[in-house]
Amino acid sequence: MSLNDHDAAHASKTNNNAAATMTSGGAGAAAAKQPALFAFEGKLPPLPVPNLDTVLDTYLASVQPLLSLPEQSATRAAVDAFKQPGGTGELLHKKLVQRGQERGNWLEDWWLQLAYLAYRETSVINSNTAMTLERDPSNPPPLRQAARYIVKMLEFRELVVSERLQPEFLGKAPLCMNQLRLIFATNRKPGKKIDEQVTYANSRHVVVICRNQFFSFPVLHASGSGGKSLQILSQDEIELQLARIKARAARGKSPAIGLLTADNRTRWAENREQLSQHAGSRRTLEVIESALFTVSLDDELALEDGANTALTLHGFGSTRETGNRWFDKSVQLLVSADGQAGINMEHSVADGVAVARLVFHMHGTRRLFNDELSAAQRHERLSKLAEPELLSWGPLPKAVQDGLARVAVEIDALIARTNLSINDYPAYGKELVKAFRVSPDAWFQMALQLGYYRLHGNLTAVYETASTRQFHHGRTETIRSLSQASAAFVRAMTPVNDPRGLDSVRLLKEAIASHVKTTKNAMEGRGVDRPLLGMRMLAIEGGLEVPALFKDPAYSRSTTFRLSTSQVPTTFRVAPAFGPVVPDGYGVCYNVRDDSIVFSVTNFNDSHTDGLRLARAVFQALTDMRAVVEAATRTAKL
Repeated sequence: MSLNDHDAAHASKTNNNAAATMTSGGAGAAAAKQPALFAFEGKLPPLPVPNLDTVLDTYLASVQPLLSLPEQSATRAAVDAFKQPGGTGELLHKKLVQRGQERGNWLEDWWLQLAYLAYRETSVINSNTAMTLERDPSNPPPLRQAARYIVKMLEFRELVVSERLQPEFLGKAPLCMNQLRLIFATNRKPGKKIDEQVTYANSRHVVVICRNQFFSFPVLHASGSGGKSLQILSQDEIELQLARIKARAARGKSPAIGLLTADNRTRWAENREQLSQHAGSRRTLEVIESALFTVSLDDELALEDGANTALTLHGFGSTRETGNRWFDKSVQLLVSADGQAGINMEHSVADGVAVARLVFHMHGTRRLFNDELSAAQRHERLSKLAEPELLSWGPLPKAVQDGLARVAVEIDALIARTNLSINDYPAYGKELVKAFRVSPDAWFQMALQLGYYRLHGNLTAVYETASTRQFHHGRTETIRSLSQASAAFVRAMTPVNDPRGLDSVRLLKEAIASHVKTTKNAMEGRGVDRPLLGMRMLAIEGGLEVPALFKDPAYSRSTTFRLSTSQVPTTFRVAPAFGPVVPDGYGVCYNVRDDSIVFSVTNFNDSHTDGLRLARAVFQALTDMRAVVEAATRTAKL
């Protein structure tokens, strides 16, 4: 069983959005009487199975803007046939309800395997997500910056392991924190048919990749009574290790073995099997895969935000930094030659909100653990610090050499056809939007749909991610952002010079209200796409004929998300990035800040899409939406 390529790619790329305001005590240690990080894990409700009629009625409403009148009639007939008493839909829904009663999360296993681990295409651009860090105005030396970020990541890990990190809440409802268990010391091991997610509980080391060479050194060491506690290496010690690695790598040379992790998953599994036949290479694989995380010290400069995001997302190609990676690791810290940094996240372990919390902590300047040393202590500890270990590869089999040559060509072609831009709209942000008494997330979604409609002249299915973490091991549900109300709004606002005043404002408010309602339903387990997926999978597993509902053109059209979107809100001037999920689509990740809106846009340049023109169209839409609302407000005061 597997999802089709589109479903798998879409699931891999877009599950990043909080889709609501979630609160926590921050990334610091919990205050007195605060609950432990995982205090609510055994108390969270199971993921619900929504009522069949509710799912199908919502589905019908969501597809209507994409269909002609004859197509709407055909789709309604397919839905009616599916839900008739005693029919296939009723049977499958009952089985789904039963599965929900037997498991804390009826979706979890399907989602992990079908959306991520069974996906066979390269995880670069298609699955892994890039999240950059804000530039440090003090411009510290790159190795010092890298050492500081490593310490901050280790601090965050200690807060997770000790449960001193505060849990998050949606209002008063606690959210599932389970994803944080997996973001360190986890590796996606390739398989010929399906990958395996492996977490190494006793990991104490990191792996640093520099000029395609792999080095390892421990960053946690035993301390305290009987050596029962672990202490983080100091920033000075880590910086010394990085300097040693940088110097040694400059004298060495190695094939870009990391490129293999950018291959098709089945072919990577075959080449990994070849590598493992040599004892030295097998041990090197074990050390890399069991590391807490990897750190890439790049020779590339990242002089502007778009370059840093591209460097973080894909590394610019086989002759530049793509081989200086290990894309199977749950998190990779990537540091450019000028000290800019980012996190590349393997998506099966977590959604963007979990890694965003890590990145928030990495931006902090306060040290949570005292590693200040006297001059004498510093000299003693640095003088005793063992050299990092250079990890060696055995002789490469011919099949592996051929695989490296082939994947270099293929990944270079994918990177070359991927456009990426970081766009900062400076005129206003959520403070102004909130003054209009509307949702900032819904506001941007309407601007995005308006920009797309003006650019392409048609409507398209829009995917936004909703977090379902208020349920046991919750991940995501789809917010079907395109609605009858949003379609009416974008038509009323097009062409650019013909906004219809008060009518446009009314339609905008109706579109925003519809979006807010859809978001709330999705977050509360009353969405469309995951229950339909569950019933479809039960039909496949039960050997039943796939119901006509899933063969109807409306299903394919409404799940071909040419706008694949995700919100990752943060106070910092950054926006994560991921690739488009269909050949003629866009990937859009946005951050609505107090006084500006930052968003990334990706597209493939061998299609009719144009990311820069879309960004300009969204800028214009944001300007026009503000203008019509403010004009209507002035008119109302006359």
